Amino acid sequence: MEIDSVPLASADLRLDYALANLRQACRSALVMADGPSYSLVTAADIVIALAEKSSRDLSGIKERIRLTTFSPSVKLASFSPWKTPDRFLDFRNPQLARELEEYLDEQNVRFAILALSYSRALLMSRHEGDMAPLQASPLDCYCKTDRKAVSPGVDRGNCPHDSSHRGTVRCV
Repeated sequence: MEIDSVPLASADLRLDYALANLRQACRSALVMADGPSYSLVTAADIVIALAEKSSRDLSGIKERIRLTTFSPSVKLASFSPWKTPDRFLDFRNPQLARELEEYLDEQNVRFAILALSYSRALLMSRHEGDMAPLQASPLDCYCKTDRKAVSPGVDRGNCPHDSSHRGTVRCV
């Protein structure tokens, strides 16, 4: 299991601002809030949409990963500066880790939201390998076919990951 925070943005955020936000946060994905629902949007999809001018804001990106929100069964104490909390989410606790993994399995999802602030989302993933690509800074070029980063890349160039991906690289 892996836990990390990524930027949180509204669906009407312009793509160039979204990419700048990712660069500042050194992350390759963000959580998009669209009304009551949340989605994970990757840097690859933002760069491709910018390069192809297919959308002006995050709401136009169709390649998204649906996110669910996790509500722990443990009762959390109300936090106050005068009282020490009775319980908190200790991710080292095997019971909590098991509960989180079971939740992801039941929902059949790779990622879920644990907590939100005004600017960040705390994400969890069942497998460390799913989170690793999100924990890197975004690049300027991605292959449109496999969504892998290409460096160095040339807009409309060939993807170095697969010779059959001709003309699939998109750059900003």
